[in-house]
Amino acid sequence: MASFRSWWPALSLARQFTLASSALVLAGLGVLGFWVAQKIESGVKAHTAARTALYMESVVAPYLQELGSRPDLSAENKAALDTVIGKDAARLRVVAAKVWTRTGVILYATDKVLIGQKFPLTPLLTRAWEGYVEAQFDARHYGDDHGTSMAGKEPLLEIYVPIRHSATNEIIAVAEFYELTSELNRELVRSQINSWLVTAIVSFTIIAGLYTIVANGSKTIETQRTALANRISELSALLQQNEELGQRVQGASRRAAEATELQLRRLGADLHDGPAQLLALALLKFPSAMDGGGQASERQILRGVLEDAMAEIRNISSGLALPEIEKLSLTQALMVVASEHERRTSTTVACEFASRPIDLSHPTKLCLCRFVQEGLSNAYRHAGGQGQAVTLSWSENFIVVEVADRGPGIEKGASERKRPALGLIGLRNRLESFGGHLTVSSAPGAGTRLTAYLPIGA
Repeated sequence: MASFRSWWPALSLARQFTLASSALVLAGLGVLGFWVAQKIESGVKAHTAARTALYMESVVAPYLQELGSRPDLSAENKAALDTVIGKDAARLRVVAAKVWTRTGVILYATDKVLIGQKFPLTPLLTRAWEGYVEAQFDARHYGDDHGTSMAGKEPLLEIYVPIRHSATNEIIAVAEFYELTSELNRELVRSQINSWLVTAIVSFTIIAGLYTIVANGSKTIETQRTALANRISELSALLQQNEELGQRVQGASRRAAEATELQLRRLGADLHDGPAQLLALALLKFPSAMDGGGQASERQILRGVLEDAMAEIRNISSGLALPEIEKLSLTQALMVVASEHERRTSTTVACEFASRPIDLSHPTKLCLCRFVQEGLSNAYRHAGGQGQAVTLSWSENFIVVEVADRGPGIEKGASERKRPALGLIGLRNRLESFGGHLTVSSAPGAGTRLTAYLPIGA
C-alpha cells in the first residue's frame, strides 16, 4: 500500500486516467456483459416458449378439450397426441412431453411409464396453472425431478404451457415439453460475443478520445508545474529566512499579549468576584440597615461586609487574595466560602462535598472558591437565597463544582440586554484560563444551576 501511494502520484495525469478508466471500463464491461447475457437468455426462452405455446394452441390443445368434462384422456386422444407429437418432434427438437392435472398427476407422457404417477408441483408448474407460460434451462440433470431422464450431455429447455378450454377459457391442463438446446446455445453464445465486442469497441473508442484530451492537458500542466517549481526554488531561501524571523517576532509578541491578557482577566475577575460582590451585597443590605427602624445587627452585618470588601481590595493589591484557603483542602476551602456567605447574608447553603485525597495547587483552589463565591452571590441577588446549594464531585479527569438555587431562573430576554453579564463572563474566562469550562442551566421558574469543570491537574 505504501509503495502504491508513492508510485501513483509520480505518474502523469494521462497515465493515471488511462489506468483508472481502464479498470472502471473493464469492471463495467463485465457487469454490462453479464446483464446483456441474461437479457438475451431471457429473450431466447421467451421466444421459444411463445413458439411452443402457439404450437400447443393450434395442434395439441384440440386433443385435450375433453378434460373440461372428464378427469382423464381417452385412448383415442392419447393415440392422436402420440401421432402429432411424434410427427413434429424432429422439427421442434422435442424429446419428451407431458400433460399435467392441477393435482400433479401426469395424464399423458411420451414415456408411458410416467402416466398416472403423481408428483409435487414445482414453482414453474404452479405458475403455469396460474396462466403463465414458463421456461427454464435444465443444464444440471438433463431432465427434471418428475422421472424424466434423457441420455446424452445436451441440456434441455423445459417449457410449461397452460391449456385452456375453448368454450370457457378455463385452464384444464398444463402441457410440458422438453426441447434440445444445442442450436439455442450456439445462437446465445454468438449473440453474447457480438454484444461484448460492440460494447468493448465503443468503450475503448471513448477511452482513446478522452485520453487524447487528457494527454494534451497533462503536457500543459506539467510544463506549468516545472516553471512554477523553478520559481519557487529561487524564492525558497529568502522566504525561509523571512519566515524564521517572522515566527520569532510573532511568538514573542503572542506570548507577551497572552500573558498581559491573562493577567488582566484574572485581575478583573478577582475584582468582580471579590470586592464587587461584597459591595453589591452591602448595597442590598444598605436600605434596611440605614432605615430608622433597622436593627443594630443589620448595621453590624453591613459594616462587616464593607470591612471584608476593603480587606479583599488590600489582598488583591498585594497579590494575596483569599490567603486563608492556601493551607486548606478544597473541601475545607469551599466550606469556608459557603460559611462566609451564610454569615454575610443570614441565609442557608446546602453543601454536599465528595472527599478525594488529591493535592491541588493554590490557583486551582482559588479559581473554584471564586466560582462558588460568585455563584452564591448571584443566587442571593437574583433568587433571594432560596434553595442555595453547593456540590463538589470528581470524575476521572475533572473536578466538578455546582452552585444551584430555586429562584425565578434566567429569562429568555436576559441574554439580549445591552450590558454584558460580567459575572458569568468572568467566571467563564477564569475557568478557561485553567483549561476548564462553564455550563449554565436555567429555565423560568425552575432556578439556575452553574457547573464548573476543571481538569484535576490544572
